[in-house]
Amino acid sequence: MFQDNVSPVNLIYILSSGHSGSTLTDLLLGSHSCVESVGEIFKLSSYLSDSSNIPNKNRICTCGTLVDHCQYWQSVKTKLSPSVINKINVLGDNFTKHNYQLIKTILDISGKSIFVDSSKSIPRLENFLRSNLFVIQIIHLIRDGRAVGFSSKSKYQRILSELEEVNQNLFLRIKYKLLDRKYKKYNFYSTIRDWSYFNLKCHKKFGHLPNYHLLRYEDLVSSPENTINEILQKWNLIFEPSQLEFYKFKHHNISGNRMRMKPNQTIKQDIKYLEKLSFWEWWIGTVLAKNELEYFGYSLKRY
Repeated sequence: MFQDNVSPVNLIYILSSGHSGSTLTDLLLGSHSCVESVGEIFKLSSYLSDSSNIPNKNRICTCGTLVDHCQYWQSVKTKLSPSVINKINVLGDNFTKHNYQLIKTILDISGKSIFVDSSKSIPRLENFLRSNLFVIQIIHLIRDGRAVGFSSKSKYQRILSELEEVNQNLFLRIKYKLLDRKYKKYNFYSTIRDWSYFNLKCHKKFGHLPNYHLLRYEDLVSSPENTINEILQKWNLIFEPSQLEFYKFKHHNISGNRMRMKPNQTIKQDIKYLEKLSFWEWWIGTVLAKNELEYFGYSLKRY
């Protein structure tokens, strides 16, 4: 049996809604000398597979090069079979085996001892927990649902604006309509409802486990050293001051927030939602998520 012949790998799994700060958390953790992070690993096949439908020019590693030209990812690719790369997020009998092989390969190449997966998915975590191939720490990362809703709304508006700029012929008009329909689900109110459901589900499903750690984005950005150190202590590690300058390290994250590509970043809370949400958006959003906001310690007042 495969599992009888291997030692488990150490895994920090970030569980969160979108727009909650998982990319920042991932980069901060991955800047420790013993921790390796590569972002949303469930999207690996979209970046490394020869049959990927993402144009090569869009498959960019956080190090700044195309994945096809990144020595790090090409080293990973040469050590894994195509079936592992192509089916890394296929749930089933081989899920844990494929993910173990991937994570072990990355840890061997990086020389690190702990791996961070910021895929955020509940089913992925459930499959990891059912296996004895992983020693897992669950990081349930949460951010004020109204801030999440505002970020989602802003993304939707940005996408529509970009599409309008190229909406010049019939083909692009059809594409625009299809994408417009797709991204309507990211409007402010539907995002608030999804945030409430997802985070309450996560807390009820995993909150009783001894390896569960609840981390609020607001606490992370106000005191990154203390909050990251709490996570690291589980592994008998201590925070390294250089982690605060995560942008100075050469990271190899795939996918995730665009901030992963930016230099010279200051860790601070994004509070634009407090200023830019309308009166009605704020209060309707607050009413929709009142119980969950209070449950996770968020004020119902704007200021």
